[in-house]
Amino acid sequence: MFQDTLKVIRLDGFGITDLPAFKSEFSSGMDICANFLISDKKKEIIIPSSGRKMISTGLAIELPNNCEGQIRSRSGLAIEYGLIVLNSPGTIVLDFRGHLKIILANFGTEDYLVKQGDRIAQLVISNLIRPKIKLVESLTSDNIAVSREKVLGFNKYIYFFKIILPQMLRLAIPNLSNVWQITLKDTSLISVTGLVEIMRQSYIAAGSTRDPLFFYSFAAVLYLSLIHI
Repeated sequence: MFQDTLKVIRLDGFGITDLPAFKSEFSSGMDICANFLISDKKKEIIIPSSGRKMISTGLAIELPNNCEGQIRSRSGLAIEYGLIVLNSPGTIVLDFRGHLKIILANFGTEDYLVKQGDRIAQLVISNLIRPKIKLVESLTSDNIAVSREKVLGFNKYIYFFKIILPQMLRLAIPNLSNVWQITLKDTSLISVTGLVEIMRQSYIAAGSTRDPLFFYSFAAVLYLSLIHI
């Protein structure tokens, strides 16, 4: 079993409580106790229902090399009183040397009283792995490549229309609009196209196809588009 040293100091001005300790042979977490200042006559704090409080432990710790600390809720307090560590698991980094405090939140229906020496949380020490980051096109599962669409549960066609195409249009449409405006302003052939020319071409097309409604309507839409850009 992995063994190393967790260094602990008691901070000045606080009472004496149990140090972090495993309560059984197979415990994975060490119990952490509440500890109040000696000058605090009450030596207790009330966490109101739907409220939260920062609880002091009166301790500072030094983690073993290449390890991190995790502050976790105690299951008994969670199920009986709705009392949990708010940011569980709270992470203690390797170089942290400050006062160890616990954020407790009360999700129960009644106020909860924390007294001196109460076990309020658990400290779990785990090995720290700092991997290199590599951006890849697919992942593997049981030696089989898993693409982005499979991770989302899509086939490649749905993935294209739901993921790729919307992103493409979001980036392409503004640029296409800019190109269209620049073309209208800088191309003399388009710039000289006016209402008379549009109507003449519509008249010719309507006469040859005998469908004036379509071509004159198209001419109106085209002209309105040109004058409003």
